[in-house]
This record gives sequence, structure tokens and C-alpha cells, in this order.
Amino acid sequence: MEQRYAQYAVEKAVQLLAIDSPTGFTDKAAEWVLEAFASLGFDARKTTKGGILIDLGGEESAEGGLLLQAHTDTLGAMVAEVKANGRLRVTNLGGMRAENGETENVRVYTRGGKVYEGTLQLCNASVHVNGDYGKTERTFDTTEVLLDEAVTSADETRALGIETGDIVCFDPRTRVTASGYIKSRFLDDKLSVGILLGYWHLRRRTRALPLRDQAELELAYLFGMVGTFVGAKLLSLLTVLPELRADLPLLTSDIGAFFRKYLYAGFVFYGGLYGILSAVWLYAKLAGCQFALLARAYLPIVPLIHGFGRLGCFCVGCCYGKPSERLGIAFAHSEIAPNGVPLLPVQLIEAALVFGLFFLLWQMSRRGMDGRRMLGWYLLVYSVGRFVLEFFRGDTYRGFIGILSVSQVIALLSILGGGLLLWRTRAPRNA
Repeated sequence: MEQRYAQYAVEKAVQLLAIDSPTGFTDKAAEWVLEAFASLGFDARKTTKGGILIDLGGEESAEGGLLLQAHTDTLGAMVAEVKANGRLRVTNLGGMRAENGETENVRVYTRGGKVYEGTLQLCNASVHVNGDYGKTERTFDTTEVLLDEAVTSADETRALGIETGDIVCFDPRTRVTASGYIKSRFLDDKLSVGILLGYWHLRRRTRALPLRDQAELELAYLFGMVGTFVGAKLLSLLTVLPELRADLPLLTSDIGAFFRKYLYAGFVFYGGLYGILSAVWLYAKLAGCQFALLARAYLPIVPLIHGFGRLGCFCVGCCYGKPSERLGIAFAHSEIAPNGVPLLPVQLIEAALVFGLFFLLWQMSRRGMDGRRMLGWYLLVYSVGRFVLEFFRGDTYRGFIGILSVSQVIALLSILGGGLLLWRTRAPRNA
């Protein structure tokens, strides 16, 4: 298992090394680190100075907590002059030396967002005609960046958007050998970031998992099941509250009839959804684990169960659609839907939607997406689809608020909530 996560650490280091990040140009690398740790379920945030702070959990002692530190900034250069011949004189960033960068491929990042490639070389780079080639001291005054562009003057280079102060990054030339060694320029200290990611990924998948044994696994599912049924039933009762109030005397005169009418059947999906989310959140608090990790593990199950539930709705005829001669399916023996009338099979359409969501969330979970972000996508996609499908429902007993059904009102709130989750879990960007 350790070998597997060592490979994970190497893969992450390679990804980070591919992000150019010389001193003063580290925003993209910092965003990558934040997203990588957030995808593991850790609380990661960006400081005002551009650093990333990650809460790895644990308990503080009397001496305080333990801080593990690594950096993502590397050596690099900056355009010091656009020369008359269209080439660039550069100055170092972070102690980069010209002799170490000679003949290396570079990338020039303009303030306009464009990226150009080039090579750092001696000003007179031809060994055949430069008699002093071997004697020339390599400095940033005796070297220049030759752009891989058809430019021969300062004006032509400036026309590309290149100006003094633009960042020049050296190609890291990262390789992983067949024997497992990683080779790269700037391996210090991005490899340390990869090692930290690998170690904490291992911890998350072993003893630091939110579900550490079978008993806890069963308890988590129990919380979710109870939350689902309680939430689904409560919302169902809220839609018939006036009728329920009128039937309260049945509790003393015929309690069995009351239970058969209000508790035997009738469940609302949105109530079940927010019931299970509340229950899982409560379990995460009680168990001391990350809600994001639980959401990533369990969220794909919700549309899978929902899809089979909608197939059941179709089989008995509940949640039926409006009459449709062209696309309708007629029931013959339903106790709920009108028989002999072609009805739009909205149950099957919704089943297709949520089965598609299951595969989408499953792939997100496999790729390690933050569970909160998965939840945002789920709420947004499903609620948009549900809002539209409600216009084609033919059952009118499910409750309305003005011209919208109760489910449509909840769908609008869920769209807002999903969008907010996606916005809060986005990779932050500095201005």
C-alpha cells in the first residue's frame, strides 16, 4: 500500500513541477496545492500573502501544534530589456545563474496573458565563429533569450505584448525513470509538497479514514437511512398540513385510519434528500470526521436509489405526467393514475436523469473531487431538471405555492444552494 501512495506522491509532484512558479509568480501553483488538499477532504484556505494553510486535524498539546512547511516557488528570470534585435535581456529571480540556464528552453509570460517560448543562449552562440565561446563568462549580460517567433526588432517583439518586467520560466525537464527515480530542475521543494500529499492521502485511506471499521460504516448508513425516511415523510406531511390538521381528531377516534392515511405511504424526494444530508452532517460531527469525505463516498448512492425509486413510481402509476397522445403511456390497472389515458412518462425521464447523475458523481468520486463540490453539482443539475419536469407533471395533489409546485420552489432554493457551494469550493484566484 505504501508503494501505491509513493507513486501517488510522485505523480502529484510531476503535476506541480509542470506549473511554472518562479518567485513572485506562484498563484497557479498555490491554487493547485489548495485544490489537491481540498479534494482529500482537508480544510484548505489561501492567505492574504498567497500561501496555503491546510488543517490536517489532530490535537494540540500544551506546546502547541505541529506545522509542516514546503514551498512551491522556484528560480526564474524577468525581462530586463527588449533589445534592438528583438531578443531579451533578462535578470534573475531567486538566485538563478546564467551558466545553469544556458541552452535551456524558457517560457515568457506576458501581463496580457500570452505565453511565448524561447531559448536562453550566449549573445554570440555559434561556436564555429565565436573564438571566445569557451572563455566567455556566462552572465545575464552575456546571454539573451532568443524567442521562437519571427521577430528581428524591439518593435516586433513589443507587438507580441512582451515588455520589461514579464516573467521568464525555465523548463523543468521532469522525468520519472524506469527504476522509479524522479529527475527535474526545481525538484526542491515541489517534491516535498508531493510527499506531504502522498502521506496524507495514505492517512486518509487508512487509519485517518472517517469510517474506520464495519461498525462505523453501518452506523453511518443507519443515520442516512433514518434521515431519509424522516425528511421524506415530514415534507410530505407539510404539503397536506391543512388536511392533516382537520384529521387530528382521528388520533383519538380511529388512530389506525390516521396512520394508514398519513404514515403508510407518501414520501417527498426533496425531504429525503435534505434529510440524509442533515443526518450525514450530524454523523460527521459526532464521529469527528470530514463531511466532505462522507459526501464523496455516499453521494453517488443517492441518485442510484432515486432512479430505482422512480422506476417504482412508474410501475404503480404515481407521480404521473400530463396527457400526451404522441409520447404517452396508458395505465390499465393503476390505483393512482387515471387509467386508459396516455400520460407522459415523466417518471422514466427523471429516472434517466438521475441514473446519468449517478455515473457523473461516481466518476467525480473516483477522481477524488471534493465532496462539497460534488454536492454542488448534484444540487444544481438535478434541481434544474426537476424544475423543468414539474411543468409536465399531471398529479396536482402534491402541493403548490402560487403558480409553482412545492418541489419547484425547493428546486429554486437548491439551485441557489448548489451554485453557492460551487462558488465557495472553486479554486481561488488572486486579482
